[in-house]
Amino acid sequence: RAAKSFVKINVIMPYNVWGGGTRSTFELCNNLIALGHDVAVYFPFFPYLQGASIFSKQGAYTAFRGLARGIIRRNKVPWFDLDAPLHMVPLITDRFIRDADVVMANHWPTAYSVATLSPRKGRKFHMIRDTEPWKGQETLVTRSYRLPLTKIVIAPWLQEYLEDNMGVPVRGMVMNGTNVDLFA
Repeated sequence: RAAKSFVKINVIMPYNVWGGGTRSTFELCNNLIALGHDVAVYFPFFPYLQGASIFSKQGAYTAFRGLARGIIRRNKVPWFDLDAPLHMVPLITDRFIRDADVVMANHWPTAYSVATLSPRKGRKFHMIRDTEPWKGQETLVTRSYRLPLTKIVIAPWLQEYLEDNMGVPVRGMVMNGTNVDLFA
């Protein structure tokens, strides 16, 4: 009997922060590992400014907060039992990301970095969780959807929005689940 093949997966996060999007991504990583896949999670020490200038009030705040988080938390996640190794790297570039079969951008700023990675880092995907109209960077968010990455969404309305309103094909849907053990 042939051994089950596994997929080597890199997940690119924008930062090490507590939150729902982070938690659902970590749940997905743990589930992929339980299925026998090799998953590694990366986030940059130098934070994404999400379109803000480092010289603006918002950009300076984002940079300071992100650097402080990186220094304090490093590659630890005390609030979640993550089975995948979490790597804090200086930047999301070929030099700091391992070769793999798949690389997944987990937030719109990370899609720009993933798009520039070598094909050796994996087939490129973009996990889209929302249209994020509240961030003030709608143009950058919209442009990220047009990057040459395979799109995965978490809800039917996102698939409809991307395909019908933007003409961007969606490859699949991975809906967020609820870990009912947390409520026992």
